[in-house]
Amino acid sequence: MQQHHFQFGPTFTPPFIKIFIGTIFIINLVLSIFDYLFPDLYLPLYLGLSWFCFEYGFIWQFITAPLLINPTHFSTNFFVHLIINCYLIWTLSVSIYTRLSKKNFYGFIIGAWIVIDLAASFSILGSTAFSYFNGNTALLCGLAIAFMMLNPHSNIFLLHTLKLQARWIILFFLGLSFVLNIINHHWPLFFAYLFAAIYAYFYSLLIWHARSEIAVLTPIEIRLVKFSWAMKNFFTIRPKQNDAEFMDAMLKKIAEDGRQSLSKKEKRRLDKISKKKKH
Repeated sequence: MQQHHFQFGPTFTPPFIKIFIGTIFIINLVLSIFDYLFPDLYLPLYLGLSWFCFEYGFIWQFITAPLLINPTHFSTNFFVHLIINCYLIWTLSVSIYTRLSKKNFYGFIIGAWIVIDLAASFSILGSTAFSYFNGNTALLCGLAIAFMMLNPHSNIFLLHTLKLQARWIILFFLGLSFVLNIINHHWPLFFAYLFAAIYAYFYSLLIWHARSEIAVLTPIEIRLVKFSWAMKNFFTIRPKQNDAEFMDAMLKKIAEDGRQSLSKKEKRRLDKISKKKKH
């Protein structure tokens, strides 16, 4: 008899991601229980970003705010939200990590953290009403866009029959979250989600040279990737490559980003080497 195995998540999880997901789960669960038992203390105020943070100089909130689920009140909805967020952050993080080096993944996460904190902070400082920010879902937005860029043709099967492209599902839910935050005037969340998505898009495009493969964006993405390669070559000091080394490097570049990613100078040298080989 044929056996079907259900895969709940990634088969291998790097230690850093295990610690990361475990920290998110534990800090949110403990905080919500304490908030339920001691509501007068309102502990989330000491860990999320708010005017309170800036007034008293609680700088640790810039580290803790992107870890927290919003809202933090202990309830069934909170618990479901926490489980879903942890699962999605886990699967997306592992997928991105396995495609990149450790250094690239860590750099992306640190950058996203900073962007989310800055976007939420400026929104809070620019608001006349009391604003409060917990940004775990903003971090999830950034990871989702990065996943979309690295896996533009990835599919999701609903009920094993309906095939949908992951990028359209990601963009739909991201757009929905924007609309809901605008309607509810949750400006710190709105700007954190928005800038996390923008950061992830341009980081993936300019640093990893990944493209969304969305037709309307393709021309500008190709130009930006070429510009990124040009800047990288300009600021990289290295000895002149011999013809064989140059050919290997160009073939790798073409395989990753297409011939259109080559500069005019690179194309001229490539053509020159090809002519030499013919003679």
